[in-house]
Amino acid sequence: MRIRVKRLLAVALLLPLGVLACGPAESVPSGGREPAAAPAAPNLLLITLDTTRADALGAYGQERETTPNIDRAARKGVLFEDVTSSHPETLPSHSTIFTGKLPYAHGVRSNSGYLLSEHNVTLAEVLRDQGYRTGAEVAAPVLRSDTQVTQGFDHYRGAESDDAVLKVVHFRDQDGERQERTRTMRIGADIAERGIEFIQADDGRPFFLWLHFFDAHDPHLAPASFNEKIPDSTYHAEVASADFQVGLVLRELRRQGLEDNTLVVITADHGEGLLEHGEPSHSYFLYDTVMRVPLILVGLPQLPTGRRIGSPVRTADIAPTVLELLGQAPLPDSQGVSLLPLVRGDREDLALTGYGEATRFTATFGLPPLRYVRDGPWKYIHKVNPELYNVVEDPAELVNLAARHPDRVAEMRSTLEGMLADAPPPPDDAQAAVDAQMAAQLMALGYMARSATFEVRDERDALALEGDDPSSKAEDIQVVSQTMGFLGRRDFRRALGELEPLLARNPGNPFVMELVAQALMGLERYDEAIGLLREVVAQRPHEIEPRYNLAKALASVGRKEEAASLYGPLIEQMPCDERFRVERSLVLRDLKRHAELMEVLADGVDRCPDQPSNWNNYAWALATLPEDELRDGALAVEIIEAGIARLAEPSAAFRDTLAAAHAESGNFPAAVREGDQLLQQMRSEGAPLEVLLQLEAHLEAYRAGLPVRDPPVPAR
Repeated sequence: MRIRVKRLLAVALLLPLGVLACGPAESVPSGGREPAAAPAAPNLLLITLDTTRADALGAYGQERETTPNIDRAARKGVLFEDVTSSHPETLPSHSTIFTGKLPYAHGVRSNSGYLLSEHNVTLAEVLRDQGYRTGAEVAAPVLRSDTQVTQGFDHYRGAESDDAVLKVVHFRDQDGERQERTRTMRIGADIAERGIEFIQADDGRPFFLWLHFFDAHDPHLAPASFNEKIPDSTYHAEVASADFQVGLVLRELRRQGLEDNTLVVITADHGEGLLEHGEPSHSYFLYDTVMRVPLILVGLPQLPTGRRIGSPVRTADIAPTVLELLGQAPLPDSQGVSLLPLVRGDREDLALTGYGEATRFTATFGLPPLRYVRDGPWKYIHKVNPELYNVVEDPAELVNLAARHPDRVAEMRSTLEGMLADAPPPPDDAQAAVDAQMAAQLMALGYMARSATFEVRDERDALALEGDDPSSKAEDIQVVSQTMGFLGRRDFRRALGELEPLLARNPGNPFVMELVAQALMGLERYDEAIGLLREVVAQRPHEIEPRYNLAKALASVGRKEEAASLYGPLIEQMPCDERFRVERSLVLRDLKRHAELMEVLADGVDRCPDQPSNWNNYAWALATLPEDELRDGALAVEIIEAGIARLAEPSAAFRDTLAAAHAESGNFPAAVREGDQLLQQMRSEGAPLEVLLQLEAHLEAYRAGLPVRDPPVPAR
């Protein structure tokens, strides 16, 4: 079977999993056992509510009934009213939560192109080394394990895990056809269910469990009951859906008798703009819509009941506070501090200096990073046209006081310069390449800036202001946000209609040019896309995404020799990016460069043995290529059986290859048996007609004692 169809078969078998993702959010294990005896050391349950601004919670003034379960927990514990995050993107802000360091110290400056260096010590590492059972249930690929934000967790399950239940979205494409797409994000019910399983798997050790809920992140598609409950805001309906799942986990703690011996920390990485200050989503600006987050501590007897603390604190203070509450030594080099003096009432204010940065304008429009400093009620945003707010008197940040208080602006800029001058050098291994598949997933979440990864080498030099003021780009970021939605729904015509004026306002911008090229490719206007992509590659010759898209576009217009020459270096740069190898294989096959094709496939098995497709495609080539000297039926059987052994259950593509390998080795009874069983299965599962016709043709050949040839040998 051709490689392209083999991928189609694999997708077909995954469709029932997508159906499961539409199941009721309320599903949760009902099995139980006798409440466990509480361990001597307290447990820790950390809940991070992605994209959840503080005022989305009832406990922070939200009038909609969004969070009855979290509100109940807040009334039983300690609530911090004024908490600021360090970054409006998920990976940098979570890195701060786990290390107690600010982004310029831990080194993670963006969701894309960075990882949390192992030079950092995390909260999970400290507790694991003290005998804790550590587990992480993570909802989004932004926090996948290879970002290393999960270091210290012995158990990890993420959106990329085979058994994750993912979110399915429904939409209409540019032709009005109803479509559905599975997004690489776990639904809240899956996070809660697996978290409860972790709690139930008691082995006598205290546990640290991190639950990451991604419900409030776009796209907003909460279960119907929550949309009916909150019909005026899909965002707040998603917050309510996450709260329901949090309630199930908290109920399990009570049922297990662990409530009084488990420190529960509820917080968020960042908020959501909701079009305030011109920002639809997050990542670009530093207003409190995206930087002010909830923080609630509950569960241990030493925590006071119903205490609300109004003095400013930071998410960098979470890990130091948790470690002191658990009786552990502090993190090394932490910039955060323990908040227990506030919790105990020993101090009313710790006079903490808040800091945050946003780097999306750097990645997309080449502007300096945005930064803010918070000192008491004053918040200074460092940019071309500086902004100064008294966030106590003006919490919506509507009145810029910078012109009225130039001395305070100068003082707070000096504070910012001093912080960066005294900053420890960031780790030198925090940068990371992003493969094309991950780039596509991040792009679908609205995160991935298709631009060069950037590095801030000198923090103080980076304070120099040049170019446009970021606020002048508010219209542009709204267009980008809207366009991401159109591209995700494959509405390429509307995307292009928005992007062409954006490119006119930002001529030569590689980020915008590549978005335009993506829309043009979706409309099959490949020649126009090729011209734009060549410009992007000329500006950024080492970037993966533009070269990958250029290769795809060239292959689509039949310029396959040139496409093959581009895929080769991409494979060398990212040898285990599955799409590079598969697509180069298809191009080489069409060019009849079969000996090279065989080398590419064998190299995939050798260098990337954990990728099942490499075993499958190599075995298929060994069994079906037309040249006698390239085929080896016995080796094909050996390779495909080794690949199948790596799978929990072999896919249809693997079984079809196994049948072809048996036929090439001369074992036609085994080929007929495997092919017949596979055909019956695919018929019962409603496989596409193209797939069924090919399987029938293969089976007919085996019954006639003929092997399969791919590409077919012309009749003489």
